[in-house]
Amino acid sequence: MARPRAFYRGDQRSHWGLTLAVTIAVALVLLLGYLFYRLQDNLVYEKDGLRLVLSGEESAALSQSSAAASRRQLALLPEVEIVVDKTDYSQVETTAGQSVRNVRARYVPAASLSGSALDIYISSMGDYNAIALELKPVTGVLSYASRVPLTNSFGVNGSFDIKPYTQKLKEKNVYLIGVISCLEDTTMAVRNSAVALKDASTGSIYISEGKAWLDPYSDSTRAYLSALIDEMADMGFDEVLLTGLWCPSSASLQFSANMTVTPDTESAVSSLSVYLRRQAEADGVLLSALAEGATLRSGGTGLYGQDLEAFFRIFDRVAFEAESASYETDYGTLANALGGSSDERIFPICTAFVPNKQSYAVRT
Repeated sequence: MARPRAFYRGDQRSHWGLTLAVTIAVALVLLLGYLFYRLQDNLVYEKDGLRLVLSGEESAALSQSSAAASRRQLALLPEVEIVVDKTDYSQVETTAGQSVRNVRARYVPAASLSGSALDIYISSMGDYNAIALELKPVTGVLSYASRVPLTNSFGVNGSFDIKPYTQKLKEKNVYLIGVISCLEDTTMAVRNSAVALKDASTGSIYISEGKAWLDPYSDSTRAYLSALIDEMADMGFDEVLLTGLWCPSSASLQFSANMTVTPDTESAVSSLSVYLRRQAEADGVLLSALAEGATLRSGGTGLYGQDLEAFFRIFDRVAFEAESASYETDYGTLANALGGSSDERIFPICTAFVPNKQSYAVRT
């Protein structure tokens, strides 16, 4: 007699409960994802966890608090500037120039900076009460041994240990001015393309007449210059003088910022100037800038990105390379931009003559 065939039919019990549980779980996940997306602007991260802000009034207060915190952090963190419109610097509130004093300085160029030279200056200051030391010339190669890591990474560091000499000068109550070339920096720009101003037509480093510039909008440029200012403050410098703070006047420049308007050199230079001013204030040092001769000859109307009226609102002093033949004219241009003569805030750097002013530097 043949055996009946056996078929495995599995467990025929219903799994509707499991299916329902899975469906509910998926729905909850989707709902939580939706709520997070919709309410993420109201989630506040605090040390004790997350807090949900629902009222419009509290959200507005939170936004204001966050903006204030961002402004406080601005002096410590590098930033990428996103320009929406051209800033009117004539409306910017400023404390520039309120803490300056008259200084009669020896100006020591980078090529002459050495221990033996400084020993001579320290022992023979005479009527001078200040000394200006060029620590970063337009070549970009430092004249002293810096502790800023980037200087070693790209071979621009010097070897001269300047700190013992700055300490000696401070012991004699000598006012210290550190001079650094800001944007005009051929060596760093060529060796580190991340910080270099670019040619919009080729995307390569912009070079004109053998010169190259750092990109004023680059966060790496700003972090580098800020680190040098920090270091000078740590070494006891009272003031930092920015030279080479200009951009070439060319329509083919390519800046690193995400621009919503057509970029121009004046906005670029002014934006960087305001940023570095905040850095200097955080470090407790004064910040000054050199007006280029071509800017002065143009009447200070923004050639090479230098707006002299804006300079006086941003910087404590504005310096210029004083030549005897053009001294009075150049000084007059700066006085017009300032709105009057000022021995403290207009700072001539002279060669082979001493001006009849209370503040000046003389090249040695």
